[in-house]
Amino acid sequence: MNKSSYKIVISVAALAVLLIGILWMAGTFNSKVAPGLKEPEAVTVGEPVGMAERVQVNVTESVPATIRAQQTTNIASRILARIQRVNVRAGAQVEQGQLLVQLEDADAKARVEQAQSQMSSVSARLKEARSRLNRVSRLFDDGLVAIAEVEAAQADFDDLTAQLERSRQALKEARATQAYTQIRAPIAGRIVDRLAEPGDTVSAGQTVLSLYNPASLRVEAQVREALALDMMIGQKITVDVPSKDRVVDGSIEEMVPAAEPGSRSFLVKVAIANNLDLLPGMYARLIVPVEQEERVIVPVKAVGHIGQLAMVWIKTRTGTERRLVRLGQQNQGHVHVTSGLSGGETLLEVPAAASQ
Repeated sequence: MNKSSYKIVISVAALAVLLIGILWMAGTFNSKVAPGLKEPEAVTVGEPVGMAERVQVNVTESVPATIRAQQTTNIASRILARIQRVNVRAGAQVEQGQLLVQLEDADAKARVEQAQSQMSSVSARLKEARSRLNRVSRLFDDGLVAIAEVEAAQADFDDLTAQLERSRQALKEARATQAYTQIRAPIAGRIVDRLAEPGDTVSAGQTVLSLYNPASLRVEAQVREALALDMMIGQKITVDVPSKDRVVDGSIEEMVPAAEPGSRSFLVKVAIANNLDLLPGMYARLIVPVEQEERVIVPVKAVGHIGQLAMVWIKTRTGTERRLVRLGQQNQGHVHVTSGLSGGETLLEVPAAASQ
């Protein structure tokens, strides 16, 4: 076989292999199934379990909210001093008047002692001036001194009296400054944050600790204007705290009478009962009643699920019918049906294949 014939044979063989592969991929060599409809599997439906009922229900709207403390205090130093000791940490419970931070007070004590010495000195001079005034007054009554000496003694006495009063005020100021070296809790509550440590130098007005009152927690939410305009002070509101899986009762205590221009919403503040395990900043929801609507409800046991589809089986004149439904809120063994049923249908027991 010459070289050209060999090439032709190889090409034909390659084409044949390619053709066979195409036919195999197309299913030419597989057995065929005749076209037709597969008989549906029989589903055994149980006995009637209830009716689809139309009832009046309260429709509510969930509004995102935040738990905040009504009494929150940033505790700051009133003088420039170095921190000597901090007695609390974040999360600590404190009582009103409890010593929280001790500042260095050597300078303050020295100023108090200086003011006390100054006051003692002025008091001694005033005592002497009083004695001199009394003596000069008696001599003037006897006609032994001129009126000018009496007036000079009186002026000296008045000046020292004023100096004594200034000394008292200076001592009072020094003692107040010394008291500022002890930072005490203005209210009973819980420490939120500790913003300084021993050895730090703090200036007047610098925050050292943050404190809030756990008994003053409330819920604040931005409520859309169409809903907020129907709310009133004192209205009862249900508050849902998802992280605690808890629902608490509250009442509206304050509504800011001006809308937020960007969101067209009003700030609503709701008072809640003391819940010491709740913390500021936690997420909550206001469950606000909107109106009453007629809804279809069915027993939960009458609803079956196949995958993510919810369905019920109802009894009809001709037999049994499976109907897809869309579910809403579930409450006390019943579930709302938002679409798929009109009410009045007889519901049958869910087949075992769809009971999961």
